[in-house]
Amino acid sequence: MLARLKQLSGREQLILGIAGLALLGLLFHAIVLEPYQRSYQQLTDDIEQSELDLDWMRDAVFKLPVGGPKQVGLSTPKGSLTTLVDKQVRSRNMTNKLSQMSRISDSQLRVRFKAVDFNQLLNLIGGLNMSGLKVKDIRITPTDLPADVDVTLVLISAIK
Repeated sequence: MLARLKQLSGREQLILGIAGLALLGLLFHAIVLEPYQRSYQQLTDDIEQSELDLDWMRDAVFKLPVGGPKQVGLSTPKGSLTTLVDKQVRSRNMTNKLSQMSRISDSQLRVRFKAVDFNQLLNLIGGLNMSGLKVKDIRITPTDLPADVDVTLVLISAIK
């Protein structure tokens, strides 16, 4: 290969050198710069979306009742935890969002929802609270849609 290159004239060697540098430049752009720019843009978009979500949440805080939810009308849970949660989920037409319900113990239940509207989730938690259940643990992860979240709840009986 080197022998063939040495046989070429100076002008041809210069042309091949410039073409090689151009090829290296294009490879650098395709392998390094382009992915970096795409990642940077994605991160910038994610930050902007997070700021919008934070502003929305700050505005939503002012819409909540002062002093938190009222605890009037708490009742002793009647029936099994799964039956009680199922009634609340059905009454809010959220059965299609329910992905799993599993018993942890006699007094604890894990419930998972996929792509549930955040406001619907708050209403469900309020209804469960009024029914005598309390949230022991909650894990909320965002989805691709702005108002929807994936949720895992661990519920326990609020009244012993």
